[in-house]
Amino acid sequence: MKKLFILLVFVFALPKAQAQLNSEPLKDNAKPYYWFGIDYSNVKIIDCISTLITYEDSCLIRDKYFKAWNNLTVSERKKYSVEKMLRMDTVIYDVKYINRLNAEIPITNLYAEDSQTLSDSTIKQALMAYDFEQKSGVGVMLVAEYMNKTRVEASHVLLIFNIENREILTQKRFTTPPAGMGFRNYWAGSFYKIFRQVSAQGY
Repeated sequence: MKKLFILLVFVFALPKAQAQLNSEPLKDNAKPYYWFGIDYSNVKIIDCISTLITYEDSCLIRDKYFKAWNNLTVSERKKYSVEKMLRMDTVIYDVKYINRLNAEIPITNLYAEDSQTLSDSTIKQALMAYDFEQKSGVGVMLVAEYMNKTRVEASHVLLIFNIENREILTQKRFTTPPAGMGFRNYWAGSFYKIFRQVSAQGY
């Protein structure tokens, strides 16, 4: 009878332990965690705004809005809280490198006729090429895949990785609708929903 009781306790304890493991798989408070921002270097824009047809208008997205969206995650960090998303006390925000990377995107690469998703090898290749100032710790970022006005959706890949060896610890794709007033806030709404969803459900 005593052995049966111990066995039942063990069996019923397993799902709970597994759930805890899955909801917080990366907790390591001994390592610093860095939020690097949103990489738009492979993003495709599909009918995002019909008036953006000139070279100057295209530069506006690259030079103004890519930076504005990244800076928004820093200036409004209570709303775009990486700490809350990861359930951690402290995350270091540093989007300078990704802002520089986004500023170098060729204008001709921005537009496409339909949505795309990046292959695992393309994501890994980009990750290996990043030249972060930080040489150790855990990196957290979003990789933008597309912004589709016709479908009213955007796609981003959440990456959590070891900075030193670029081992990917978490890779998850999110397709979310934009929402908000004005061009900046409208598309910022798409990645804000990722922050909310991960904060509520885990990663």
